[in-house]
Amino acid sequence: MSARRELNTGQRAMRLAMVLVKTNCQPGTQGRAAEKINVKPATLSQALTIIRFAPELTRRVLSGAVALDAAYTEATLRKRFY
Repeated sequence: MSARRELNTGQRAMRLAMVLVKTNCQPGTQGRAAEKINVKPATLSQALTIIRFAPELTRRVLSGAVALDAAYTEATLRKRFY
């Protein structure tokens, strides 16, 4: 029997961000999608920033190896020098 693991807020936000990027979702629908999975739009925005500026951290956030906040800090540092 396999154990089901609950995703934390950062993991849920990252999963949603990945879906939104793949489907080219319109910006107006992002907030509604975030609310449906109990994620703040600001948290979703952080996940989207990570995907854009530190994409190699995406899977680490999803696995729980790196917290969304830590990955976002790295992504914002890279964004300054982009």
